[in-house]
Amino acid sequence: MAVAVQNAGDRYALYYPWIHIRNENWLKGTLLAFGRVRRIVPVRFTLKDGAITAPYARLTDAAGAPLLQPADLASQQVVETQKWLRGKISAHLDELGALYSEETTPLEYQSGPDSFEMHAGKFVDPDLLGLLCERNLAWYSRESGEPDSDQWITMHPIFGAAIMSILALAIARLEGLSVVTPSGRAHRELLANREEEVFETLLGVSRPPGALAAEDVTAEELAHVVITTGFDLTRLTPEQISELLKQGKDLRRFHTAIAEFASRIPAGLGHSERAARIRREAQSVLDEWNDYASKLPAFAKEALSDATLDKAPDVLTDAVAAGVREGAKAAILSTVISLPTVAVSLAVSAGFKMFRRRDTPLRFLSRVNHAANRSIGSIYVPRWTALAAQSAV
Repeated sequence: MAVAVQNAGDRYALYYPWIHIRNENWLKGTLLAFGRVRRIVPVRFTLKDGAITAPYARLTDAAGAPLLQPADLASQQVVETQKWLRGKISAHLDELGALYSEETTPLEYQSGPDSFEMHAGKFVDPDLLGLLCERNLAWYSRESGEPDSDQWITMHPIFGAAIMSILALAIARLEGLSVVTPSGRAHRELLANREEEVFETLLGVSRPPGALAAEDVTAEELAHVVITTGFDLTRLTPEQISELLKQGKDLRRFHTAIAEFASRIPAGLGHSERAARIRREAQSVLDEWNDYASKLPAFAKEALSDATLDKAPDVLTDAVAAGVREGAKAAILSTVISLPTVAVSLAVSAGFKMFRRRDTPLRFLSRVNHAANRSIGSIYVPRWTALAAQSAV
């Protein structure tokens, strides 16, 4: 699930609301859909998810940037946003205290596994943290013997979600990101698409029906559902993910191709209906890709997924095509082009035209499908997509 904060070009993903990545397959799907993932890591914080994330922090995309990297938490814009928030809270201390102080927070949320905690290092305006603790809108609930007990702040779940929402929206706007979460609950808790709306929601300001409705579905968001529901990502390695993303034009063409599908989903839907419509359109994308790929001859299917073919100079392939047209026999005829890393077998004229369509916008899905060891076979899972379609009804 994603919340877009702008309408411009390609957007990478901002992981929300946690620090650690909890599901590697979710990370794989998000990288394949968005290209890169950033996350909010407090200063001087020791990450403990290296078993999952270390390869993705080391591997790079076509621009040489790490696939997984920290967001710019200490930027001046983020600092100014928290100063703005401090001013808003200062002006409404009595109202907020009556709703969200430790005394008014239900007992099960004051401490323990169900409480809302936020790392103190995410407060880049120290005066904001001081104000919250002073007015009992934030407190330390961990026992002194627990790890990092002095670094984790507890808040009322709604108030804490608002603080995190405002931080995430500020970073997303600054870096041109989409806020993405594996949690439906966290997505709903991203209370609005603008910081001002988040604060008004906290105060219970009445708004017109639909005023806080989710924004338009982005191509990246739809791509994420297509990839995570349509393919068995457990069979892709981090290195294969990196190689797929180094062919950046394929992902951009894929986004362009499915933007039309995304545009069919109207804005203003409730969360459950919006999710159902996204699943339905994701199934349509997979159906169209599968229908197209199933009609190609075997060599063209390979061409759709083989990035090394892009190294073949067009003048060479055009020359081969001309030779095929003039000298081909009616039976199957092939010409072999020798390259340092690939031997490409071309068929006769009609087949060659289909081969030239290897730049189809849906080629990215073919490359995802064939990225694993090809002796394993397809990682496309139509059973999963059928179930997704049924659950969308």
